[in-house]
Amino acid sequence: KARSVLEKPRRGMTRQLLDTKTEAADKLWKTRQEARKEIEELGNVISARNKKISFYDSERVSIRKLIRLSAALTSGRAAKRVKRVREGASRRVNIIRDKFGNESI
Repeated sequence: KARSVLEKPRRGMTRQLLDTKTEAADKLWKTRQEARKEIEELGNVISARNKKISFYDSERVSIRKLIRLSAALTSGRAAKRVKRVREGASRRVNIIRDKFGNESI
């Protein structure tokens, strides 16, 4: 009879222990799922920022290329303009020499 008296509380304690273990396992699983979600969200934020940074870097590179092209065009145009001005001045000098070169002052 003493054994049967102790058996009932023992079963209750065993059930309580199993319930506690199950509850702890569920809480641990939920915590891990929440942590995974947070990590995934942070990863998404980081990848979005990296995309923006990559976009800005590529834009900076393309702007630099455009600046170089613009500078090359501008220097080429300036060189052509200087050449034309020099050619025009030498033509004018030749015209003046042709007109007035033979006359003595």
